Amino acid sequence: MRIFNLIILTAFAAMLPGIPGCGDFDPLNWSGRNASDYLGIPLETFGDTEALTIQQGTVGAASTEVTIPQTLLESAPDEAVMMVEDTDVTVTVDESDDDISPAGANYERHAAVTFRIASHGSNACESGVRIGPFGITVVNEQITLTNESVTLSTEAREIIRTGSFGICAQTLADFDGELSFRRLSLEFGSLRASEEKVELCHIPAGNPDNRHTINVGASAQAAHLAHGDYLGPCRDLIEDLKLTSVCSDDPETQLRWRVRNPNDFDVDYTWELYQGPQTGLLRGTPGDTYFYTDRIGDADTVIITWRDATGEEQTLAVVSTAAQCLEDADEDDVPDADDLCADTPSSETADSDGCSCSQRDTDADGVCDCDDECPNSTSGATVDESGCEAVQLDEDGDGVINGDDDCPDTPSGETPDESGCSCSQRDGDADGVNDCDDECPETSLSESVGDNGCPLDELDSDNDGVLDDSDACLSTPAGEAVDANGCSCSQLDEDDDGVNNCNDLCPQTPTDTAVDANGCEVALADAGEDVTLDEVGCVTLQGFASGGTEPYTYSWSAPGWEGSMEQNPTVVPAETTTYTLTVSDWSVPPIVVTDDVTITINTHDDLQYEIVNLGSLSNNASYPSSLNDAGQVVGYYYTDDWLKHAFLFSDGVMSDLGTLGGNESYARDINEAGEVVGQSHDAQGNLRAFIWNSTDGMSDLGTLGGDTSAAYGVNEDGEVVGQAHTGSATHAFLYRSGTMSDLDTTEYFQSGAFDINDDGLVVGTYLAVGYDQQVFLDDAGTFIDLGSPLLSGSRPVAINSDGMVTGFSWGTGEYRSFLYACETVTDLGALAGFPKTYAWDMSDSGRIVGYASTTDGTLSHAFIYAGGQLHDLNDLLISGHGWEHLTVAFGINSLGQIAGYGRINGEYRAFLLTPTP
Repeated sequence: MRIFNLIILTAFAAMLPGIPGCGDFDPLNWSGRNASDYLGIPLETFGDTEALTIQQGTVGAASTEVTIPQTLLESAPDEAVMMVEDTDVTVTVDESDDDISPAGANYERHAAVTFRIASHGSNACESGVRIGPFGITVVNEQITLTNESVTLSTEAREIIRTGSFGICAQTLADFDGELSFRRLSLEFGSLRASEEKVELCHIPAGNPDNRHTINVGASAQAAHLAHGDYLGPCRDLIEDLKLTSVCSDDPETQLRWRVRNPNDFDVDYTWELYQGPQTGLLRGTPGDTYFYTDRIGDADTVIITWRDATGEEQTLAVVSTAAQCLEDADEDDVPDADDLCADTPSSETADSDGCSCSQRDTDADGVCDCDDECPNSTSGATVDESGCEAVQLDEDGDGVINGDDDCPDTPSGETPDESGCSCSQRDGDADGVNDCDDECPETSLSESVGDNGCPLDELDSDNDGVLDDSDACLSTPAGEAVDANGCSCSQLDEDDDGVNNCNDLCPQTPTDTAVDANGCEVALADAGEDVTLDEVGCVTLQGFASGGTEPYTYSWSAPGWEGSMEQNPTVVPAETTTYTLTVSDWSVPPIVVTDDVTITINTHDDLQYEIVNLGSLSNNASYPSSLNDAGQVVGYYYTDDWLKHAFLFSDGVMSDLGTLGGNESYARDINEAGEVVGQSHDAQGNLRAFIWNSTDGMSDLGTLGGDTSAAYGVNEDGEVVGQAHTGSATHAFLYRSGTMSDLDTTEYFQSGAFDINDDGLVVGTYLAVGYDQQVFLDDAGTFIDLGSPLLSGSRPVAINSDGMVTGFSWGTGEYRSFLYACETVTDLGALAGFPKTYAWDMSDSGRIVGYASTTDGTLSHAFIYAGGQLHDLNDLLISGHGWEHLTVAFGINSLGQIAGYGRINGEYRAFLLTPTP
């Protein structure tokens, strides 16, 4: 368990310019202090060994005694506040409190803490002197303080100034759990808004054993360090002392050292210098610098001794061997007396004259050796920026400089001769064919040659054995057999179908007949017309084949899909997808043909919404759960007494729907007739399912034999689904025509129904012993087990008019949402930075709303799944809305309106989003 730490902060002063004698400065007695700084002292733990235990509706208390050194209170100004700087809350969830969101997610809880103080020896918990209350709000383990500081009354300040008093913390909350304050503080005076706090150890003058860890304003830091204080909390550890030995510029070696205590406060220590066989002892003051001069080559040993805070003696020994120190101003390892270049750059290496390449110009051409690519240029010649004359360049990069190159444009990659010419630049027999391509390099000048430099009457360009003057196919591929005309099968097409004889499996195809790559009459495949969907949904592919030889074999494929051998399979693409139909006929070998069809999903990148704040019937939060096509929204709000009450928002007015006689009620769903279902406590405190209408008000739907029930969904016929206790288990129910009946899940010890569409299809979950929650579909009394889509456990939340189901799954720390349609499961994906998703409602068009949260669940954003993509609703609001963020979306109607809740002006409120044109 965590315990409480109480820190009392009193006023402290900043060091101002011009104050003499800083070494003697005493911040506690300085009359020039101002209230912009303060002093803080950590005290004993507050509470015993455990955090405060909180029980809903019950006042809890814990107290302790506090002692503050009187010397630290004498200079404190009158102004004082108590601040809560670090709070931790553990919430114990009441399993019977079935909220509309998953356990712990975005559920607001509240606590108030008041401190009472009394003089030493009195019972602080019964004192009338109070500090507070401090308000605390907890949402999914994220803690928000309503007020972080409270000004102290005159009575409270007078008690604290006595230096010894009792303090008691009293709590009141609307949840069970534990509460810890890891840091409380009493601040006297006020810091400037721009000034930071600095933690240091204060050593009182004349009383070093009574040191305290304190906090001061940054402007007072220098004065404290001069006084003898040191940065960081008070500690007994003394770090190693530092010693530096350097060589001076004197002809004789000088040993120099400085000894200091890095903790910057007095301890008893000395240092000693030992030289050769003789022993000399030097003593000094902390912080001084000492010099010792002796002959070159002597060895010196420095011994430092001191006593730590426990009185134990500590030692440090350093041996320094002197070395001759010759002046070298530019530190290039060449003494100044021999250095011809006195300012050698530190990054360059000097020669024996002390000069680096940037300081030399060997050929005196004006380009330093670092940059000179031609270090032997002719004296007085004109050079370029690289230090080269024109004749020293090799413009074609063939390795022959311009002055010796007869062919200045040698192609890259060719090898030149000594004159700089390559074979493509030479023609040894002057026949017009360069030496690279000349296969007959000694042709006489009178002969006509071909492209290879050989006489035409001897030419066989394609080397097929038929001379060019008799060859009808001059470019026969190497290795192919030719006929008398010099043509091979790859150059002939006897049936003129566009497929050469080598590849033509049907060489007698009639003229003007469409053929495939084998030269055979083509078979045709037809995958149907392209389809465009406004939202993700079911599509039946239409396959057709003709030509070739029947019967046909059909095969469908698409990226990321396992495929199908059906002629007309049903698919549910989550994004724009191209499906390929492959048809094989019965011929030998079979003719295989393909065709594509594309199903396009509109992405709805232009979504935009106006937002309306539904407000609350109290000063506390409101949370919606559902809405109908008339824009009527239902949910619950917290009363001023922190009780939950069902509400109906209609025509701009929010109304309280009352209860079944108990303290609380929750509205879950509403149909187009305005009938509302949910649950409420009755006069005996039992949670009971109800239906409400404007004529009869709220009516109890009963149970399955036990004490409790809850309603979650209602369709247009007024049929209600939910879960009820049977006396030994909790089962899903269907309420129809005034009767509640079990949905035939009696073989499972727990089940629940969460939605029903207008065709009477019901979705819910069942739980078998030793297993996680699984999804079922009830169709007119027939139980259909859907298992768990995506992960090990699942909960459905909605079913639309087309029988598509949405919900969320969990397992191994993951929460992901799904769409189940036409026996296909689609993962809705995730928002960037919000990996956990929870779907919560779906419209008849297939749009889904819910929320996504961070990994640790401390923040969530409402989303809409439209066009196969998740969109953060926070990004789709018309500017100027004023909301901090939209947290959860719980309902969507057929008009695209969305109900949920978010944070505005520091409060959680229900909202209604309406899409703009």
